[in-house]
Amino acid sequence: MVNLTGMRTLNEMNSDTAFPLIRLLALDIDGTMLTNDKRLTDRCREAIRAAAAAGIEPVVITGRPYSGLPEAVEAMPEIRYAVTSNGAVTMDRATGSIQRSHLIPPQEALALLKQPVESGLLFNVFIDGVGYCSPAQYAQMRRIYEGRPIYAYVQKSRRVSEDLQGLIAAPAGVENIWIKAGSRQERDALGQQAAALGSYHIVMTDETDVEIGALHADKGEALLALAETLGIPREASMAIGDNDNDLGMLRAAGYAVAMGNALDMVKDMADFVTDSNEADGVAKVIERLLSDRDRK
Repeated sequence: MVNLTGMRTLNEMNSDTAFPLIRLLALDIDGTMLTNDKRLTDRCREAIRAAAAAGIEPVVITGRPYSGLPEAVEAMPEIRYAVTSNGAVTMDRATGSIQRSHLIPPQEALALLKQPVESGLLFNVFIDGVGYCSPAQYAQMRRIYEGRPIYAYVQKSRRVSEDLQGLIAAPAGVENIWIKAGSRQERDALGQQAAALGSYHIVMTDETDVEIGALHADKGEALLALAETLGIPREASMAIGDNDNDLGMLRAAGYAVAMGNALDMVKDMADFVTDSNEADGVAKVIERLLSDRDRK
């Protein structure tokens, strides 16, 4: 791992052909593209646009459902593809068509929720790009998140259902299950219980948050599938992220970049570390990519 902001420059770290070859740029949203108060800075926005103009395909790969994409991202036609719900669904925003999906079958989703329901835990289920919860759960989420920057995302992406069980039992399948445990130990136990029920993609995105998706609902697998569809070799891809659910796409990409604010385990496996999301870390990587390309 090399720190982009301190020890050495990119010129010193890479061959003179490495970065100009990048053709696909996979970007996490929260903690990566967005600042802590959930803003996309002008510098980051313009860097992404410049990358697209230079022939680099910018792709957002996020744990958010499709309805939770930030308005700033929705306003950028340069970002044609969105991978949502931790890799469960890949959407072509230009055509509105789903390119790839891996969902939890309804009966399996109901089995996975048995313990959270019995324990009275807060949970949401993501179906067709929307997060659903009961009226009581929504009220609980409001108490937890109102007044915080993330609350706008909650309002945009969540819907209330009086019949969650009936909604889950519908044929569509579930993109993701988000559960908020009471402690880290309870979170880990929930993950173990889910793993005992079958083969799932399980990530821990916060001290008390566990997310469960279908086995192949993985950001890395989604990245590789999209790259293949676009005819872009793995070595021509770069991924930038900060959290546990980004590990798959960082491993899958030709180049893995961790944010300065990333978890230590993310930094440890990344090829490079850039600045934090509060200091335009994404923009600085893109600007360097384009600078290297211009010198060719």
